[in-house]
Amino acid sequence: MQTSLTERYKTRRGWLAKQIIGGAALIGSSGVAPDRNLFDKNLRYLTGIAHQNAYLLLAPQGVTVERAETLSG
Repeated sequence: MQTSLTERYKTRRGWLAKQIIGGAALIGSSGVAPDRNLFDKNLRYLTGIAHQNAYLLLAPQGVTVERAETLSG
């Protein structure tokens, strides 16, 4: 049985998420690369996305925002 690309990317992210213990991983594109298709090969391997402004945040235990602050208070 063949798996779809979407399932492959999901499986890869799942494997990485299991390696993260008590933390998070942020993988972003550097925006600079000699080849426009290789902004970040790790990001592309995990998501299939090759875009210079893309990020992947993996937080298996979730993210809590206690309070959002702005310039006006």
